[in-house]
Amino acid sequence: LDASLVADLAKVRSLVDAFQSGAAPAQTLVDARSQARFEGVAKEARAGCRSGHAPGSRSVPFDRVLQADGTMRPPEQVAAVFAEAGVPGVDAPLVGSCGSGVTAAVLALALEHAGRASLLEIYDGSWAEYGGDESQPLATGPAPPA
Repeated sequence: LDASLVADLAKVRSLVDAFQSGAAPAQTLVDARSQARFEGVAKEARAGCRSGHAPGSRSVPFDRVLQADGTMRPPEQVAAVFAEAGVPGVDAPLVGSCGSGVTAAVLALALEHAGRASLLEIYDGSWAEYGGDESQPLATGPAPPA
């Protein structure tokens, strides 16, 4: 395991704090959950998890990088999905999150496929940890314009 590719709650909270203070976070949070879960309009499946997202994060539902047959979209289409979500350019470091740390790995694979290897750390605790902690800041609705 390459520990440099794993983010923890402290790192995520530092990115949220930077965003909320108006500073530019060192990395962009990318959420692989569905748009409805990200926006807080769909109830979370895990008991005790709030609905919404970490402030400053971007929504890139993992299924958007996949074709109808479940295979990965071509690299240029993957890049377009991230760009449309307001994710910074090809050299920007990212932290991927999802419900439990599994589907964020799909985003990591997609980024590798699109030539952005090693730029995505996976927040292993993901929404199960962050959304289940009442002390963590919460946002709902769509991500603000990039």
